Amino acid sequence: MVNGDPDLLLTGWDDAKLHFYRNNNNGASEEFDPVSTAISNLKFGPNDNRLAFEDIDLDGDFDLFVGENDGQLKFYQNIGDVSNPDFALVTTFFDSIDVGNLAAPGFGRRTIELFIGHDQIRS
Repeated sequence: MVNGDPDLLLTGWDDAKLHFYRNNNNGASEEFDPVSTAISNLKFGPNDNRLAFEDIDLDGDFDLFVGENDGQLKFYQNIGDVSNPDFALVTTFFDSIDVGNLAAPGFGRRTIELFIGHDQIRS
């Protein structure tokens, strides 16, 4: 969201890469164009990757969390800036969190609170 319009970030199923599309809103409609950036060079495990962004280090730009099939979280710190993000892998096992399988991270908006879903219903 460099220009204030929401952009689109997708994970590939087979190629396990991020695909970034910039919203070039012309005022009448949304128009998403593919953009090749440092984000596009990140590769994850195959299939079900779930993403969440949060400024976890409070430096003014969004860092990246990736929920993996094995239930763990990868953490990438944004060593770039808001306009030119550059994500560096910090850990493949963030804070020793393991929810079993299919970790799906998300964050609260008032404070930095991490919520993680998974694929099992337990009673």
